[in-house]
Amino acid sequence: MNAGAHGVSIGEFVLELSGFYLDGTPWSAEGTELEWRYRDSSIPNQVLLTAAIFRCGDIIRPEEAVEKVQYFQNLRHDNEPKGRSAGCAFRNVAGEISAGQLLDRAGLKGCRCGDAEISPIHANYIINHGNATEADVLALLIQARCAVADKFGVYLTPEYCFADNMSLQKLYAQVPSPEVVVLKGGDSTEREISLRSGAAVAQALRSAGYQIREVDMHNCELNEELRTAKLIFPVLHGGFGEDGRLQKLLEDAGIPFVGCGSAASRLIMDKIATKKLLDREKISTASWGIVTRENCQLPAGLHFPVVVKAPNQGSSIGIAIAGNAEEYADALKEIFEFDDELLVEQFIEGSEITVPVVDGETMPAIEIVSPHGFYDYDAKYLYKNGKTNYFCPPRNIAESTLKQCCEDALRFYHAAGAREILRVDFMVDKNGRGYVLEGNSIPGFTATSLVPKSAASIGLTFPLLCARLALAVQKSGQ
Repeated sequence: MNAGAHGVSIGEFVLELSGFYLDGTPWSAEGTELEWRYRDSSIPNQVLLTAAIFRCGDIIRPEEAVEKVQYFQNLRHDNEPKGRSAGCAFRNVAGEISAGQLLDRAGLKGCRCGDAEISPIHANYIINHGNATEADVLALLIQARCAVADKFGVYLTPEYCFADNMSLQKLYAQVPSPEVVVLKGGDSTEREISLRSGAAVAQALRSAGYQIREVDMHNCELNEELRTAKLIFPVLHGGFGEDGRLQKLLEDAGIPFVGCGSAASRLIMDKIATKKLLDREKISTASWGIVTRENCQLPAGLHFPVVVKAPNQGSSIGIAIAGNAEEYADALKEIFEFDDELLVEQFIEGSEITVPVVDGETMPAIEIVSPHGFYDYDAKYLYKNGKTNYFCPPRNIAESTLKQCCEDALRFYHAAGAREILRVDFMVDKNGRGYVLEGNSIPGFTATSLVPKSAASIGLTFPLLCARLALAVQKSGQ
């Protein structure tokens, strides 16, 4: 199981292992040939290990070794509950989220079955008060896994090895891990980003105990594999994955999915429709106008510099700042490649921030400081012109402005009919007023993307964030 403690695992020191399959066939492997994971490895399940060769760390004096052993024994003695136990009941999530904290926050301390009790001192220990049976312990594990799943959407994996081979199957049968299909790829200009985001979401959900299938979706159609899905988590940036077409197919097929419905997705993806909604709801946004190939004059009321945007692109693709008439003409020529109708927006000099909304709750704002003052594709992903800095909480934005932006983000979320997740981008001018730029219903979703950065700042790590979104759909009865 690759046991470990205090950030060190035994697999790091393995040179060679040998043993036998249960039918008597010999087995051996070098440590570098094996995959070592948190409380897991690629050693075949049917292998019985009989010998191991370890590479020790730096050689130290025997007195130092004794001191280290005594230190960690004392640490365990002071922090672990007294009494008979088999150690930690559940594995931590992805090696970073404490199972004990999740169990504690789910109110499980002190729960008892027969002589087995979840410790009132540390919720990840089950204490035997005398004659606890494996059935007693199993009943507590089922109760604990169910409570944590219901509160956090996380399906904890036991760290115990059972005497009864059927016990683990009974646990999983009582509290089964949901099956989730993660959709990624697509056919838009953001395909590569989607593949990265989708892989990250899939791994996060696996670490939270879900059964995951990853599907690289090239066309907007549902095959039989997708039609039988219990829950779909779309991570398709741009194109049919974000403009409502995929969501309409899923709605018509009655398949639950994470994120905005088709109507909200279509509206949020369309920057011009978003502007009309913001004006109708009296939510602050920069002055704007529309240009076409037939009428491409600078819209009335606007002055240079302006921002020219293709209305249905994302990841800062199809966007340019024009500071004069010549730059404006060049920008139109370039961006008309994406659409026949473009949005022209008054440029606002100031700071850019983003406010995520997760399941109807605003997350902390992030200030984005691009190396060249414009958060374009390079500043987001490539860093050819220098690295972008992200500050959470923002360093240069007043609290009153952050409050206004959070309120506007939530108003936009509800007005657009969004659900589960929406990232709202703002510009804050020199007077401290925030203006909504746009929303993103399927934002970048790697562990280092903006929404996960914001969530992590309040302790909602990436696996917990993904699990929370999946849980929201299950609870909605979608």
